[in-house]
Amino acid sequence: MAKTINMHFSDEVGVTVTDWLDVKATNTKMSGKRKMRRHLQTGSQWSTSLEKMVEKVRDIDRDADAYYERVVDPDTGEVLRHCEEPLSEHFGRGSAKPKQE
Repeated sequence: MAKTINMHFSDEVGVTVTDWLDVKATNTKMSGKRKMRRHLQTGSQWSTSLEKMVEKVRDIDRDADAYYERVVDPDTGEVLRHCEEPLSEHFGRGSAKPKQE
């Protein structure tokens, strides 16, 4: 008289899985900061100002003199930042910000 008992357990975890890709192309014949020729970053990144994850794409191409960045709120689809310009004209952001007195 064997009995077969089937049990199924399930649980939901409130964790969001994110991804981030960071690719660098370098020219080993060059030295210093000039060595990196292209830097591509894409995926989910934490926004400190919004205190949540946002979708970000940044492509810096030194050989083509191009800078592209797009940040989107994945919940609303709102474009938070869009910048597409020659790299030679991209300044005043990040570590290149003017010093505040």
